Amino acid sequence: MRNWIPPIAVAGLIFVASSIPGKELPPLPMPGFDKLEHGSIYALLGAATSRALLGGGLAPVAAIGAATAIASAYGASDEFHQSFVPNRSVDPFDWLADTLGGCAGASLWAFARRSARGG
Repeated sequence: MRNWIPPIAVAGLIFVASSIPGKELPPLPMPGFDKLEHGSIYALLGAATSRALLGGGLAPVAAIGAATAIASAYGASDEFHQSFVPNRSVDPFDWLADTLGGCAGASLWAFARRSARGG
């Protein structure tokens, strides 16, 4: 159970950040920067979820697939959540960035763990 604290904490952070009304957000430094933000935070979610799944004994490929699916589903729910937040909108490209970031983070964690164990 302790392995699930980091992914739950990251998911909570995402929820809080997504609850901020659009007018209260700082301006983006360049167009498309929000996709980098989405990919980065979801990479963290993917890595934390992969860590939890691997700690539970799941095989690396299965952990990557499951962590990616969890990050993607959470990203879709996050986009839906934002539809209720003032001055925020649903963007399918944000969801795509979430999914790709989740997959990248899950994969990096699994492969780094495998390399650290000499396999």
